[in-house]
Amino acid sequence: MRQIVFEGEEDRQPTNVAAEFLRCHQKFNHVSPKKIQAMAKRGMLPRRLANCPVPLCTACLYGKAKKRAWRSKPSDMDEVRLIATKPGECVSVDQLTSPTPGLAAEVSGALTKTRYTTATVFVDHATDFGYLHLQRSSGAADTVEAKEAFERFASKLGLRVQHYHADNGVFSSNKWRSKCVQSGQGLTFAGVNAHHQNGRVERRIEILQDLTRTSLSHANRRWPTAITANL
Repeated sequence: MRQIVFEGEEDRQPTNVAAEFLRCHQKFNHVSPKKIQAMAKRGMLPRRLANCPVPLCTACLYGKAKKRAWRSKPSDMDEVRLIATKPGECVSVDQLTSPTPGLAAEVSGALTKTRYTTATVFVDHATDFGYLHLQRSSGAADTVEAKEAFERFASKLGLRVQHYHADNGVFSSNKWRSKCVQSGQGLTFAGVNAHHQNGRVERRIEILQDLTRTSLSHANRRWPTAITANL
């Protein structure tokens, strides 16, 4: 039997609302459905999306898939938790390296052959605010440049970074240490082979990788002739 739909009632049909939910999910770069529902409850999005059944996103199924461990064991080393109550009091920092070089945007002048290979990620402990700086290499000079760019951004907000928590590697170099000393900033490190002790920024890097992979796979399926891996 055909269902009768009165005038103006089609917008309240579940299929249309689910399609609208999926469009918002894709518009905001495949953000978590829980955030879409939270925005709808606050009135930032149509309120009909708050209680809508979450539709299936094939790009998320592919881009955010994880290998599930078939067993687990308790760890003797917990994450180092530095209690921060104010913005800038403690910032975790780590680097994300891509095996596929990314294009360096140029708005004027001749085209360049330089490519982005690394991103330094900063996460504030008090606010969970994240900042990302693209680099052409993972060397100490470019990493210090990322540090200065992040601190310039923080100073515009009236904040000063007081302490950094990082892994070893480039963050234990003399250039990074000396810059922290010159700025009067504290510096602590996670243990060797204990990346979970810097779990805040590690989780942020995982989220960035998932969202990037998902957005690229979705865009490549829609426009395969223009969307390539180096984007």
